[in-house]
Amino acid sequence: MKPAELSLVLSLDSEWMEEERAYLLSVMEYAGLTRVFSRIEFFSCRIPPHKSLYLRGMPKNCKTLLPQYGWKSGPNLQFFRSVDYVIETLQSVRSLLLMETDLIPTVDYWLDRLNSELMESEDCLLAGARYVGGTRLPETIAHHINGNAVLNLSHPLFRDFFSNWEQLLLECMPIVPENPYDVIIEWALAMKDSFIGTPLHDLVEEVGGQYQPRKAYLRTIVNLGGPHESGPGYRISLEETRSKYPDMALVHCRAALPVVSEVEPVDELNEVESKEENQTAKEWDNILLSVIPGQTSIDALARSYVSAIKRNADGFLLFMSRNRALRKIFVMVVNRCLGSARADLIGAMADEISSIQSVDLMLGVARCDR
Repeated sequence: MKPAELSLVLSLDSEWMEEERAYLLSVMEYAGLTRVFSRIEFFSCRIPPHKSLYLRGMPKNCKTLLPQYGWKSGPNLQFFRSVDYVIETLQSVRSLLLMETDLIPTVDYWLDRLNSELMESEDCLLAGARYVGGTRLPETIAHHINGNAVLNLSHPLFRDFFSNWEQLLLECMPIVPENPYDVIIEWALAMKDSFIGTPLHDLVEEVGGQYQPRKAYLRTIVNLGGPHESGPGYRISLEETRSKYPDMALVHCRAALPVVSEVEPVDELNEVESKEENQTAKEWDNILLSVIPGQTSIDALARSYVSAIKRNADGFLLFMSRNRALRKIFVMVVNRCLGSARADLIGAMADEISSIQSVDLMLGVARCDR
């Protein structure tokens, strides 16, 4: 039997830098992953910084122009552009597993387990996990399939369904700009009756007719990626989670990520800066204030992060934004707070962010069992 050909696509919201590509390839080669994949692609979504946003919401009196793809336009655009790229460029790919950086394999041969379960749902368009964590979600979205999902690209209805999915998101953004792509279908179906007599009702009907009979909830993916599990003090026991979900092969949970330990916290920021560093900090302050609601600054972020380290000295992770400008700001925070330790920390960064309305949430600290 011919072994399956696996392609790996690493998608970035902005533009991959050559040194980033070289570094990741060297890590994968060292780990033996280059022998596993028949093809490794680096896809740059090239989303402009002002559109690469991930906001929980905006103040009601905010006069900022609503982005076309909503307050979560970063992940929304990245999802549709990345899947489009796979459809058009990797035409031999029959199904696509979307893995965010906090989807963690928990067993050996996890892909075999996932494939075995997918064989039970060969007619599905979308297969994944609903949220089973400790936050009570609104009924309108409680049963949505999280973005860590499998798309059946080979299904004859998929391209039409995918196009309708994007159109539905765009039509709904003026109503619920805070809803991301993975939530919007379930929300629209729950609200369908309120759209009677409008073109949106017809679109929801069409999408629902494609989606509802062809969605599948998987046992092999466990979704614990909610607000409750994203808090700074949350701890996860994989043993307890396995006992509760015996078929689990992957878990979506930031607290399951490896932690960086034995980093010396600092008591104060280094007050001695060159004129050039001061000027750079002011420039990033301006960028920060233009992107994030509220009056905050690079020093406020840095001090908050130092405080977070002190509260959680056994391990921490810095969750990075999809926004390139914010990533640079956070790297500066790390540089100013941790000095020479920053290289080890940056190596463990996850390309996710829980919120950019709150400094405490933005500088998310995660802890997990050893």
